[in-house]
Formats: sequence, structure tokens, C-alpha cells
Amino acid sequence: MQYGYRIPANLRASDSCRSETERHRNCYAERLYHSFPLPSFPRRTACRHQHMLNIPHNTRISLCTSPIDLRKSFNGLIAIVRSELDSDPLSGHLFVFLNRTQTLMKILYWDGDGFAIWYKRLESGTFRLPAVTSETKSLDLTRSGLAMILEGIDLSRLPRQKRFSRKSA
Repeated sequence: MQYGYRIPANLRASDSCRSETERHRNCYAERLYHSFPLPSFPRRTACRHQHMLNIPHNTRISLCTSPIDLRKSFNGLIAIVRSELDSDPLSGHLFVFLNRTQTLMKILYWDGDGFAIWYKRLESGTFRLPAVTSETKSLDLTRSGLAMILEGIDLSRLPRQKRFSRKSA
């Protein structure tokens, strides 16, 4: 187990500018600090990301195509869902919002007993979204589509194979 490190001498205040009680207090604090081991954190394994979102199969995912000011929290995002996306925020579906530079993402959803927000900030790069027309307010995504956007895969460059889908009422 590793123990805390000692402050280098060139960064410590010199003993000449401190009183006797200050030196005694500092010595006691250093002994107390070094007596507790530092926590060791597990190293990352082969799995790069472990997302906390477990999305049920029947959940609809709506991506808001217009950029949103992500300083908004619950009430602001709920108002956007009702006004711009014309949806019910209490439906349990996921509503995905991005900022103008597409480096921030918020996902709003009803968790059964309250609203929850999942938030992600990219340190480098941007989220790649499928190509949409300017009049499209929202875009429906699949679970795999959302996972690919979160992993940085550009959906507009992926070839789509024809699949069967039942038309919902």
C-alpha cells in the first residue's frame, strides 16, 4: 500500500519564518497525514467505457436537432420537450440535447418517480450526428444509434441495410 508523499523542502515554508508552535503543529499534521494510506484505485480494464444507461427495448429516443443552451436544467429542458418536440416528458422516453459546438450532451428522462439527467462532456472532438434537414425538429434514434454517437461513430457515413420494422400507430 502506498503512503502519502512528503512536501518537497523547496516548496515548504522555511522554519525561520514560523513560530515554535507553528512548527510543532505542522509536524503533528504531517505525522497524522502520513499515517493514513492513500486509496488505491483499480486500473482501467480492457472495457473502455461502462455507461450507466440501461435502456429498455421499447424506449423511444428523440434527438433534438436544434442546438440547446445546456445551462438549462430540468424545468428548461422539460419546456423544450413540450414546446419544440411536441412530446410528453413523463412518457419515460429519452430526450437527447446537444449544444451548439456539439461537445456537450444531456439526456433527460422520467425515471418513474422523478426526472433524471445524464450529462456528458467531451474533452476533445465532437459528437457526430446523422444528416438532417433544417425543418426537422427531432430525430428518432435506436439504442445502438445512441451508443454509436456516444462512442464517436459518425452515423451519416454508415451504410444502412434494409430491415423489417413494424409500423406503430
